Amino acid sequence: MLNEFILNTTDKTKLQGFSWEPDNKDSVKAVMIIIHGLGEHMKRYGELAENLASQGVGVFGMDLRGHGKSPGKRGHTAPRDLILKDVDSLCETIQNIYPEAPLFIYGHSMGGNIGLQHRLCGKFRPRGYIITSPWIILYNQISGFKLLASKLLSRIVPDLCVKNGLDTKELSSDQSQIDCDRDSLYHDYVSVKTGLDCFESAKEILNKAHEEHEELLLLHGTEDHVCSIEGSRAFIKNIPVSCTYIEWEGCYHELHHDIEREKVRETIQNWILERIN
Repeated sequence: MLNEFILNTTDKTKLQGFSWEPDNKDSVKAVMIIIHGLGEHMKRYGELAENLASQGVGVFGMDLRGHGKSPGKRGHTAPRDLILKDVDSLCETIQNIYPEAPLFIYGHSMGGNIGLQHRLCGKFRPRGYIITSPWIILYNQISGFKLLASKLLSRIVPDLCVKNGLDTKELSSDQSQIDCDRDSLYHDYVSVKTGLDCFESAKEILNKAHEEHEELLLLHGTEDHVCSIEGSRAFIKNIPVSCTYIEWEGCYHELHHDIEREKVRETIQNWILERIN
């Protein structure tokens, strides 16, 4: 069942929260938070969340700053240290509701970038992380000149927002699953500071891939033309054995909306349940 709530953050900003919980809350075996991607919002994960809730996994999430029903300039999800604190606030809120349930963090795309950085330095320590199609290396790479310009602009006008250039046809090979053009909450903006934070975080993620942290399930489609699969491949070269990595042949960026979505959901569900049983 879908419920909405308000998440109070460390700087007093009120973010829009969502939860999908089993009807019988005593049956909750684990809980998971979702960190969504750039331009989207939590309700786009409803099918995945409902499926997990039916198996006893309560799902929670928030519309990130500058996204969905949460306040902020559209596309400005920065600075990163504040975003990581938002993730911690959500985790702590859920832990107060389900103190005995193991908690997992799921991040997709930009949310995967945030999730992997949280794995390195987040205050709250979950049971494990599930990351899909993370922003480590973009398929269409940014030129050095544009990156330098972003660094300069982020110091002067960090919330300057520009079109992100994403072609929504690249999200899924099953276009019936993509409704961005009809979704009034979906946007195609990114601020210079948000983009720069993602690039700098990606560099840190690769440089520290060898560090031992919580268990990780990493999933990526071979035909992802948004976040290149080469980013995930570079990451796993040096990661310890605590990572389970799966490539999905022929799948695009949004695995949870692509042709193998049922198998993807089953993989996520089984990975969680195996770690709590």
